Amino acid sequence: MKLLLVHNRYQRSGGEDAVFELESSLLEGAGHEVQRLVVSNDDIRTLYDRIRTAWSLPWSSRGYSLVANAIIRNRPEIIHIHNTFPLLSSSVYEAAAAADIPVVQTLHNFRITCANGLLLRDDAPCELCITKSPYNAVRFRCYRNSYFGSFAVARMIAFQRRHKELLTSVARFIVLSEFARTRFILAGVPAEKITVKANGAVDSPFRCNGSGKAILFVGRLSGEKGVHTLINAARFITDPVRIVGDGPLRNELDTAAPRNVIFLGSLSHDKVIEEMAQARCLVLPSACYENFPLALAEAYSVGLPVIASRIGSLIELIQDGVTGLHFEPTDVMGLVRAIGRLANDGCLTARLRQASRKRYEEQFTPARILSDLETIYRSVIAEAL
Repeated sequence: MKLLLVHNRYQRSGGEDAVFELESSLLEGAGHEVQRLVVSNDDIRTLYDRIRTAWSLPWSSRGYSLVANAIIRNRPEIIHIHNTFPLLSSSVYEAAAAADIPVVQTLHNFRITCANGLLLRDDAPCELCITKSPYNAVRFRCYRNSYFGSFAVARMIAFQRRHKELLTSVARFIVLSEFARTRFILAGVPAEKITVKANGAVDSPFRCNGSGKAILFVGRLSGEKGVHTLINAARFITDPVRIVGDGPLRNELDTAAPRNVIFLGSLSHDKVIEEMAQARCLVLPSACYENFPLALAEAYSVGLPVIASRIGSLIELIQDGVTGLHFEPTDVMGLVRAIGRLANDGCLTARLRQASRKRYEEQFTPARILSDLETIYRSVIAEAL
């Protein structure tokens, strides 16, 4: 197949960027003719750049031209869009429609209905803008705690709602969990156009052997990730707690953490996998509706049990007592008890390791991700004929 893959990179590389790279490489390796159209937020340098970007969030002439020109050069059979925010905008859908090229869109976050993309306010789930006015985001300064930024993103969401043909012109939406599917349907995305496809992870020779004692966190050090809950839980255990990642709360957490917490900063992918193989469990203490954290697929790939908040998609992605354990969001002692269960029950931990690895082999391998993508593409192309 001839494919055009479109993505707007963030200034701080994250899961969406990693998924784009993995899926692009898998498709190229399978022999498909892949063209990548990538823009980067590193281009936003000056105050003028920020103002211009904010103004063009609803519709970007640059985004339209980039996609239109890429179509002329490559004549793809299908366009797969990963992220359009903030430089490309929904004008890319119009460019594709003008050339009669079907579009697949992966919804990595909730940005089409929520200014911060997380359905989160005051470190707790918020669904106000799913069915109400997106301008509620201005009232609560939901985008980077800024009235101006929140207004700009709310204006983009309102534009897309008024021009429903932009999003409805998308042939297929890929979402990362059944839970996310329910939220997007509530936000107005046609149910029949939604396909659930998980993120995946590259396999590695490392395996969790059960001898490790470390409690591991991998992710951004920010409020929505619930790191405070893990730091507070660390006061009630003696096991080492190893924190991989960086973010706005790094200094605050470093100051507040007890001695058994070790901050490792950002690590390479290989180093992260090594940490996972030597840990007792991965903790995902999220306060927000995670879509599909890549750390989860990576943990399953090495057979590492996961302890996670009972919230959003994590409820379905971690089977309580099968591939991991749940605790209520922000419940420090609930997390302490879950950690204690693994420490005191070797048979349970061994079962969780085996089941998590099996879940990876069944659902999250590169081969499975490639097969799912090819199935979606062929279905969309067939429908367009």
